[in-house]
Amino acid sequence: MKSTSRLHIPCFLLLILFLFSGCGPSTRMHALRPAEVALPGIRKLAVPAFRGAPAYRARDCFLRTLNESDRFTLVPMDQAQAVVLVTVHGSAFNDRGVDLRTIKDTRTRTVTVRDGDDNVVRSYTEEVPVKRLKRYPYVDRRLDMQLDMRVCSGSRTLAEDHVQQRFACRYGGRACPRADSDCEEGHEPLQDMPPLDRAMDDLACEAARDLAHRLIPAAYEMTVALAEGSDPRVKRGAELADQDQWGAAMQLWKAVLAGNPSDAASLYNLGVALERRGRLLDLEQAKTYYTRAADLAPTDLFLTARQRIEQRLRDALELQRRMQIGDHALQGEPGDKQTTINQQ
Repeated sequence: MKSTSRLHIPCFLLLILFLFSGCGPSTRMHALRPAEVALPGIRKLAVPAFRGAPAYRARDCFLRTLNESDRFTLVPMDQAQAVVLVTVHGSAFNDRGVDLRTIKDTRTRTVTVRDGDDNVVRSYTEEVPVKRLKRYPYVDRRLDMQLDMRVCSGSRTLAEDHVQQRFACRYGGRACPRADSDCEEGHEPLQDMPPLDRAMDDLACEAARDLAHRLIPAAYEMTVALAEGSDPRVKRGAELADQDQWGAAMQLWKAVLAGNPSDAASLYNLGVALERRGRLLDLEQAKTYYTRAADLAPTDLFLTARQRIEQRLRDALELQRRMQIGDHALQGEPGDKQTTINQQ
């Protein structure tokens, strides 16, 4: 028994090494995408009560989402640079009906056999097939929610936008034959149908959060693979970078390029090292490295990196533009502030 267990240990280790051998070195990057609704120069917002229904829950979710970001400060109306006006349009439909299904069943009956004098000769029971209709009540629920937003500064409209959310589901029916059974996709048990006002509140909250996110720059994360190349130093540098030792990794890649300026893998990896820093100058240098790597070896990895860095540069330049407009607007006179904001 001992010899068998000793054989299992190295086999287990080999399995682990095999599973992880296909996972090449990579790094995770954080990036920022400009808000869908541009409000350059605006830092202080006022959000009065929403109009329409269900307005209270929608406004509460909208404010909480804005508070989760440091992009805006929520202030009273008399201190705000801009006011967010939102109108809620909600509609709901509950169509009730009954699904009918023919059920094949059996019933037991007793058969009595008599002779000519009406004496019982024998009796027995038998199963007789029968058909019956079973009723499955259902509710088809359809909810529609639209939030219209207008951002104003004085008498000027800075931005307009809207979001829509829809919900559709059948509760009950023949797709949910029993309360304790799994339903088909798009169906739920009838007893799980929430009250209509709560369902409308939840949908309004979802739409309000979506609307608030359009005002906030979107942070996202991505995983970028490193190239290992044919030179052992390139692979070693990728391993060091995978261990977050970027300084040592960059030295190895630069040493490779000193002897071979056309090493595409080293060029690409240096681009990754610069891109992950996220600063505008670093992104511009990363684009140079990615472009050279893609020109030398137009692989999917290098071509995708060039496309990605071009988009990141556009995002970074737009964020910088909005910040510069904002700083200028906030430092100017109130009259100049209005003009600067609304020229964008």
